Amino acid sequence: MKRPSYYDTPLVRKGEIIDFIFDKVYSRQYDTPHPICFDVKCRNLDLSFGNLCGYYQSNWSTDWLSEAYQKYNDAEENNGGHDEIAIEEARNVFYEKDTFKTIASWDQDIDVQYNFVGRSGGWLSIDKFEGYDFTNGASIRELPYGVLRRLYKLIVILLHDLRNPNRFVEETYAHYLFAQ
Repeated sequence: MKRPSYYDTPLVRKGEIIDFIFDKVYSRQYDTPHPICFDVKCRNLDLSFGNLCGYYQSNWSTDWLSEAYQKYNDAEENNGGHDEIAIEEARNVFYEKDTFKTIASWDQDIDVQYNFVGRSGGWLSIDKFEGYDFTNGASIRELPYGVLRRLYKLIVILLHDLRNPNRFVEETYAHYLFAQ
């Protein structure tokens, strides 16, 4: 599979890559430092069944749609709403699934540990990457070039895919309802 052009990583000089990273990501300090963070706070999620159907409209069948609607209603009755499940499913993309551990380099897996930090967990943090622990003093500036390039690739992907956190959560929840 060919990488889409919006994931292109044209920078090659170490200084340019480091400048790009510091320009595009946030740094947060809580109990420990989190120098690579993305704002993933969601505001006004549209978790209505109609909106979620829109993400999978081309795959509709009557049985499939009624199963998804039942799952949607069960979630509402058993949990008092959809926000919590939707956020949890989106977080599981980083914690339990390999989505952002395999596509980042397109030719090999990467070793990355994510965390959600902040009062409401509204910041996605890359805490560890390829053996370097950023919460324990590792510096982006000290990374070997190959590791830095892989981190740069991952950051470009995350910047694209998380540019609209609401849409990311809504799509993930729609996938949970319709595709599982």
